[in-house]
Amino acid sequence: MFSLNSKIRSGNNPLFLGVVILLCASCASYNSYNLPDQDEVSFSPSGQYPIYYKWWRYLEDENLNTHIEPALENNFTLAAALEHLNMARTITWREAFEQIELGYFNGAS
Repeated sequence: MFSLNSKIRSGNNPLFLGVVILLCASCASYNSYNLPDQDEVSFSPSGQYPIYYKWWRYLEDENLNTHIEPALENNFTLAAALEHLNMARTITWREAFEQIELGYFNGAS
């Protein structure tokens, strides 16, 4: 027959294991750290700075050009994303010109 002491010593008792885990967790120290304030990064969501279509060409690195251009041509997911970007730009320009036209005609009457 097993005695209570042999069960606790062997570690097969789930209650004993639970108590050990709880005691280990309660021994963890907690330090309240005062983190310094971080400067907020401004990302220009309004489109203040233009993104050039072939930005890598401005770096004038022929090695970079030979790697990026074939990657763009052969990556169909990226090509689809670029087409979506072009469509979004077209819609944005169209809406901007509609507002200009509406403003012009509304101001004339």
